[in-house]
Amino acid sequence: FFFFKQKTAYEMLRSLVGSEMCIRDRSIIFGVSQMMLGILLKGSNAIYFGDAVTFIFEFIPQLLFLGCTFGYMVVTIFIKWSINWSDPANPNEPPSITVSYTHLTLPTIYSVQISVVAVSLKK
Repeated sequence: FFFFKQKTAYEMLRSLVGSEMCIRDRSIIFGVSQMMLGILLKGSNAIYFGDAVTFIFEFIPQLLFLGCTFGYMVVTIFIKWSINWSDPANPNEPPSITVSYTHLTLPTIYSVQISVVAVSLKK
């Protein structure tokens, strides 16, 4: 009989955790690329059929939102991949993409929530 102790996250090799992060990051890049392709096809259809309302009020806002939020995440993934984090001259740890994305959106959501509560309490 073989008895195996399940390793905790602290006992795992860094390469295993890094490879899992790489798989997740590649999935994010493929998903964002697919969404961007869909939005670009929507814009090209709007141009082809001469639908200015769809182009202005759907295509452009969707393109801006995707580019400014998830596009930012993809750029930070590529920056994260381009830095050698195992270099002894670099004492920093690699940044967490999900934490940085949360910090990108959370203050905006929180400030809107505070404004809504303040307005509702004044009534």
